[in-house]
Amino acid sequence: MSHSSYTLKTSSPEQNSILPFLCSLAQHKTSVLSNYTTEEFNISEAEIREQPDVLSILPVTIQNHGMVLKEGGFISVTAWLLLNYQMVVKKRVSLLKAHGYIPTNVDPVASVQSYLGELKPSPIPSGDSFLEAHKAALRQYLMWRLEMSPEEIDRVLKTYLRIRHKSVRLIRRSLDILEHDIGLTKEKIRNNGYLIHSHPDNTLDTLRLVETLGGLPTRQVFRMHPKIIMTTTETLLRTKQFLEEHGISEEATRRCFDIFTLSSDSVNTRLKELSSIPAFNALQTHPRVLRLVHYQQKARARLDYLQDIRVKCASLHILCSSQKKFQK
Repeated sequence: MSHSSYTLKTSSPEQNSILPFLCSLAQHKTSVLSNYTTEEFNISEAEIREQPDVLSILPVTIQNHGMVLKEGGFISVTAWLLLNYQMVVKKRVSLLKAHGYIPTNVDPVASVQSYLGELKPSPIPSGDSFLEAHKAALRQYLMWRLEMSPEEIDRVLKTYLRIRHKSVRLIRRSLDILEHDIGLTKEKIRNNGYLIHSHPDNTLDTLRLVETLGGLPTRQVFRMHPKIIMTTTETLLRTKQFLEEHGISEEATRRCFDIFTLSSDSVNTRLKELSSIPAFNALQTHPRVLRLVHYQQKARARLDYLQDIRVKCASLHILCSSQKKFQK
C-alpha cells in the first residue's frame, strides 16, 4: 500500500496560485496543533505544502486520528496518512507491516494496551484490520473501566460509532475528568454512552471559562444534564451572551437547560424571531419561554395549524407539549 498506489490528483494551476495563502494558513493551523501534536507527529510545513488538503481536516480530528495511529504502533504519522485515515485503518495489519508502516514485531492490540497503565494487558482476539485491533483493545478497556457487560459495551459501540475511532488516551483522560472532576458515576456514564466521546480539553476549558449556567455551578449542571458536556466551550459562552442580550433571566434558563445543546447561532436566530411573531412575542416574559425557543420549529407548525382552524388561544404549554397531548 505505497503512497504511489493512492496518489492524490495533481494540483491545477488555480490551486497552485493559492499556495501562498495555504502556506499562511498552514502556519496558523500547525501553530494550533503544536499545543498537543507537534512532539508526536512533527508534520512540517513542507509536508503540508505537498498535501494541502490536510488543512481541510479539523485540528481536533488530526489530533485524535494521529494518536490512534501512534497508539496502534505506526512508526510515524504523516499528512498523507491523516488524509487517508479512513482507508488506512481498514487495511489488514499484515499489509500495513509489509509496507513498513508498523514494525513487524509490533502487535497493535498490545501497543494500544501499553497506553493504559492501570489495565493489565492480556491477550484478546481481534480482527484482521487495524481498526478491529484498536476496537478490541478499546472494548476491553471500557468493560474494565466502566464495569460494563459485553452486551452493554457492544450496544454502546454500535450506537456511537465514532467511539471506535477514538484515541484511548483521550478516552482515559475524559473518563478521569467525568468521574473525578465533575463527579459522574460509572452508571451515569454507561447510561449516557456518548460521554465516552467527549473531548477532555473542551471539558476542561468549559470548567475553567464557564463558571455558571443559569446561575448554577457548571459542574452541578453537568451532573444534571450531561449532554451539555458535549457542547463546545465557545458555543456555551456565545449562548450565554445571547440569552443575556435578549433579557432571558437565569430562572428561565434553569427551566430549559436543553437550550445549551443547540448551536449558539440557532439560539440567537430563534430569540430574534420571538419578537417578529405576535403570538410568540406575547410569551417573551413567560418563565418557560426557552422551551418555546428550543421547540420553535414544532411550535410554529402548531401555531399555523391552530390559526387555520381558528383557535386563537395558543398557550406555551400547548405549543410545546407532546404530540399525544397536543392532539387532545
